[in-house]
Amino acid sequence: MLRFLLNLLIFARFADGQSSSTSVLPMSATSTQIFYTSPAPDPDAKGTLRIGFMVADSIRATEIGFSQSAGVISLALDELRAQNILTHWNIEFFLNFTECNETLAAGTAVEMLTLNDVQAIIGPPCNQAIFPVAVISSYYRIPQFAWGYSNANAYSDVNRFPYLSIITPNSLQYGYALVSIMQKYQWNQVGIVYSTDEVAYCDNMISDFETAIADPTVYNIDIMTRASVNSLNASFIDPVMPRLKSRARVFLLCFMSDYRYRQFFISAYRNNMTSSEYVYIGLKMGGYGFAANSYVNSTTVDRSEEQEVITVSDGQTPIWVDGYYNNADGMNDKAKQVAARTLILDIQRTSVTASGLSNDDYRKAVLTRLRDYPFYCATLNCTNNLDTGDAVAVYTSYLHDAFFQWAILANKSIAANNGQFDLTQMIQMMGTSAASFNGYSGNVEMTSNGTRSPQFFLYGLDNIFQQKLFLNISPTTIDSYYMEAIMKSSLEFDGFFMYSLIRDIVAGLTYIHKSSLQLHGKLNSHVCMIDDRWQLKISGYGLTSLKEVTKEETYNGLLWSAPEILRGQEHVSKKADVYAFAIVASQVMTRRSAFDIENRAESAEEIVYAVKKGLNPAMRPKIDLPAEVDMSPAMSVEPESYEMVTIFFCDVVKFTVLAAKCTPLQIVNMLNELYSTFDQVVENNSVYKVETIGDAYLCVSGLPVRNGLLHVKCIADMSLDFLETVKGFRIGHMPQERMQLRIGMHSGPCVAGVVGLTMPRYCLFGDTVNTASRMESNGKPSHIHVSADAHALLSQFPGYEMEARGEVIIKGKGIMETYWLLGKHD
Repeated sequence: MLRFLLNLLIFARFADGQSSSTSVLPMSATSTQIFYTSPAPDPDAKGTLRIGFMVADSIRATEIGFSQSAGVISLALDELRAQNILTHWNIEFFLNFTECNETLAAGTAVEMLTLNDVQAIIGPPCNQAIFPVAVISSYYRIPQFAWGYSNANAYSDVNRFPYLSIITPNSLQYGYALVSIMQKYQWNQVGIVYSTDEVAYCDNMISDFETAIADPTVYNIDIMTRASVNSLNASFIDPVMPRLKSRARVFLLCFMSDYRYRQFFISAYRNNMTSSEYVYIGLKMGGYGFAANSYVNSTTVDRSEEQEVITVSDGQTPIWVDGYYNNADGMNDKAKQVAARTLILDIQRTSVTASGLSNDDYRKAVLTRLRDYPFYCATLNCTNNLDTGDAVAVYTSYLHDAFFQWAILANKSIAANNGQFDLTQMIQMMGTSAASFNGYSGNVEMTSNGTRSPQFFLYGLDNIFQQKLFLNISPTTIDSYYMEAIMKSSLEFDGFFMYSLIRDIVAGLTYIHKSSLQLHGKLNSHVCMIDDRWQLKISGYGLTSLKEVTKEETYNGLLWSAPEILRGQEHVSKKADVYAFAIVASQVMTRRSAFDIENRAESAEEIVYAVKKGLNPAMRPKIDLPAEVDMSPAMSVEPESYEMVTIFFCDVVKFTVLAAKCTPLQIVNMLNELYSTFDQVVENNSVYKVETIGDAYLCVSGLPVRNGLLHVKCIADMSLDFLETVKGFRIGHMPQERMQLRIGMHSGPCVAGVVGLTMPRYCLFGDTVNTASRMESNGKPSHIHVSADAHALLSQFPGYEMEARGEVIIKGKGIMETYWLLGKHD
């Protein structure tokens, strides 16, 4: 049905384009243009790769415009040839100006995927148009590589968008980077000033920053005031400034163009906001820092005046200089005073270094080579872009890297498939180290959910107004805000919580080892995520054949690799997973990073070298469950009958009265402390803890490992230890209160087995369980109530002091003779 509707959409677009010249859509269905990497296809090529480009030129041209960015594809093709990537392969380009129109993007996606049979789509370069294309490409199972204004964190949901790769860092990662800056400088109150526009860039930035600060595991930050503006002209921004000034001293600034930063600086100057009381943080992703890119017009800037103010980055003009009107308002120096109080959070841009060109030559190459292969653009925007003083579009480096990422993955799929292009294998490589490279927008390293693991840089100005790097916020800091952020936070964790996390890792790894996947292959703390129920889950599995150690992997990423893997002696294995698990477990216990890398004198490379040269143990411990309670995925477990066991029930006397005096969180903490204490007692006896339900505690001895008649002795000893232990137990928030336990025990036959597959539980069945529960519920505070059967067995062991209680009416059982266990003599 979906395919029928999609094809119907194509037909409707064709019909509309043929029947009327006043179509609502800006372009008809036949507007997709076809180009090759050379004027004509190479007949001797090994094959042809087809790639769709969705571009914009009338919306945000200075940031994502085709005529100011697409020439970088020609540079990228030269680099591919130089690096012997996709040599002897034709590349067929299908180009359509979808702008940021969702409807046009959706229709063009269907056209490219059905009529043009493209094997990948690059673009569109804006958030709202990415969504329909991502949905449609997922249906056709074709990868999409997004760039430009693609920062919305919603696209990191790999379940919704499994075929989408985002080369632009997402704004939630950016939000966590901002939080780390605020925490470092102990700023906990901020004001926000941002512009709104058709691509919703700043809207996403601010929204995801709010999501980051709402995370209870991170530094607490309050937003004191905000201003959303469509224009920063004095008539719009000046009336807002007194309110901002009265409510905050640290401000986050997000504007779509560099020129708007200058306008804000001027307004802040007019309102006397230039003193050391104020700090401004500019939110940018273009990689230019304090350098202006999008508004500078080289034909109008007075270079003599520019030289007096500075060169912030490779000779580029700074954002406080008026590049449009040559400082006609005379406010450059005033704007400069506010710029001195400003920091810029940005990504690392390496386009000049990577391309081997100076800034000016890079600009000329991007703007002029658009007229050459593969697009041969002859429109006025393309032929006049250099003469009119256009700058290279801000996100040009991301376009280069999106295309380069596709080329690298395509090339690796060919190499891994005996010289034949394999789309399925290419898709599997997305989100792995295979998709990593050093690009124009910095080091490109993709995560398992198809988003980029970014590296952010905080820039400031020195006393001579040269741009300086203040902070380097690494990918590890941002990418691992799940488990690592929680473990490094100020929250207090007890031993039981840490044990629970480690147990969850063991459970997940055991499941993977017993499934068809066989192993994880890349276990580390970055793939351990904790959900809102404090349950740890493992991600990043399922691509073991692609997870060999490669030169492209950073040394930081190898800290979890086993010595034999580093030596190249073995491929990834279950044993290597166990090694990685040990490193992760040490992180949980110490609440530090792997090898405590931040506080060591050695670098990650030196640590990896030392591990590589270390010992090769013959055995590593297994993580399998005991055979008695083992369970294979998707297979039923046969229940087992036990002739004689002893079952123990215990609960807290008047627990509801205690709970009424506590908050829900205090109840959880109280039970956690109590049961953690009991768990230590259980470990000292040959007893199996079955479960806890509220204030009830259930244990058994004699299963899953049979122990003759010792089960009754073990339960008796544990019961006495429980009563002794609880005497010294104190409730943290109510130290004057004393807890009392009611304990019951009974011996008899029992059946045990695993129930369920999704959340399996090891359960006990039989009348013995019910009778043991009745012993507890009919007992007395601080007493151990023993059935006649348990009494008969325990009497065979000397030293136990017991007393007959007499006949008791037990619900469902009638009259029973029961006993009290009073103590034990040496």
